[in-house]
Amino acid sequence: MALLVTSTMGAVAGPPSAAAAAADDTGSFSTSFESGDPQPAFSTVETGPQGPRQKNVTGTVSVDGSLLGQVTAVTASAENSPGEVAANLADANPDTKWLAFASSGWVRYQLASPAKVVRYSLTSANDSPERDPKSFTLQGSADGTTWTDLDTRSNIDFAGRFAKQDFTVATPASYAYYRLNVTAVHSGRIVQLAD
Repeated sequence: MALLVTSTMGAVAGPPSAAAAAADDTGSFSTSFESGDPQPAFSTVETGPQGPRQKNVTGTVSVDGSLLGQVTAVTASAENSPGEVAANLADANPDTKWLAFASSGWVRYQLASPAKVVRYSLTSANDSPERDPKSFTLQGSADGTTWTDLDTRSNIDFAGRFAKQDFTVATPASYAYYRLNVTAVHSGRIVQLAD
């Protein structure tokens, strides 16, 4: 962080050197970070075992290159209304999740315009590792009806809760619709995913 100093003439200069500060014996220069004051923490973002997590934030958060801002609708084969719904998979918040009372299921994203997905990630939800997707296929579609397999994974394990895994799409192409088709969970009859 650079501290800027404004002179009485309105010009902006960089922080004064130690020699310049010593030469200024008028005592008119001060900062909010005096030598005896504690320095601010590197980050005030809450961190969990898997890294930073947002709290009390509304809206979506996206990273450069993310298509989340282009998602216009999210639907699923099933969901647990009102709180564990498909739309939670597009909010970039791992504290929300999608849950379906089935050992397999799908979630479909509709984009504002066709785009090419080259990488994607999945984040495990807050509880019950047996509900994590174990086998799944990412699919693309021009019309939301006819699907093309783009990337298939099996025997996937998550390192823990809120664990994010990144995947590279085997055969990327531009589509207006994408579907994550979960074909198996680790055990049980429920599938869940945070992001």
